[in-house]
Amino acid sequence: MSLTHHKDLRGIGDYLEGFFSDCPDVVAVLGSGKSVRLAHGLSRDIYKIAVGDLPIRAPNLGPFDLWVTANTEFPQPLNYRHQRLIAKSNCSTIAMSTICTNDNVSLHSLASKQDYSSDFFTVWASPKSVFYFDHRHFKEQLCSPNSNCCILFQKLLKPTTIQEFIVAHFGLPGKAYSQGQTVSLHALAMAILLKPKEIFIFGIELPERQSDYSYYKSFAKIDRKLFENMVFHYRRLRYGRNRQGDSPFGGNERSILLSDFQLLIDLALSNQIAINVIGKDSALQSLNGVRSFNRWTK
Repeated sequence: MSLTHHKDLRGIGDYLEGFFSDCPDVVAVLGSGKSVRLAHGLSRDIYKIAVGDLPIRAPNLGPFDLWVTANTEFPQPLNYRHQRLIAKSNCSTIAMSTICTNDNVSLHSLASKQDYSSDFFTVWASPKSVFYFDHRHFKEQLCSPNSNCCILFQKLLKPTTIQEFIVAHFGLPGKAYSQGQTVSLHALAMAILLKPKEIFIFGIELPERQSDYSYYKSFAKIDRKLFENMVFHYRRLRYGRNRQGDSPFGGNERSILLSDFQLLIDLALSNQIAINVIGKDSALQSLNGVRSFNRWTK
């Protein structure tokens, strides 16, 4: 479908009516950690969910069925450089968080963009199917003060957070998980919504220390200018003066992060979905109920 002049932006609640109708038997969730290399040779019959910038970083692991993004750095929907990379990606469907419009540091700030319903995606080299998900505006409460994500959230056809959607969809008595410190949480949540028999997780390592943070391949070789801009923004946002400190997955909130993953794993197991974590460096191997493997065997 064409995404230009899109009058209404589809959110996850509206999109799921058709998107998750055909349930695959096996889903693979692929992060950008170095252990994702173990996903080489996955069968095309396996439904692949790519996380973060993986479709750009590792096109050789595609094609991907779904690309889940949730950050303010990449991709940004109104950034022409990002659009060109997205258009070349080996992925047909993108799930984009409402926070994608909150970046005021990059070369193409969206701070002044107000009308998201008119020509939201200005240029696409080829059509992509896109839906949006929100993970912070619980009970439709907006940020204080309001941010660009609030504007986009209000434009969704059926505004709801993915967490609230999961609670209603599965009839949970409590919360699904918190706002989520990493996009891989939302990717796992969407994998569970597909209701497969098994989920295999590659490249989601969640190291505590920044010195242990290692990606699969370098983004610099893909787009040097974009890479330098992303690094500048990341260091400004995360490090301050301490570049040897905690990773984004460390510090005081690490217990919340792992608790969120445990909540989703428990949800999967209660719905007879097996969770398999591939790679000895993943912190998810320590969680209850997962099956751990150091390598992928066909």
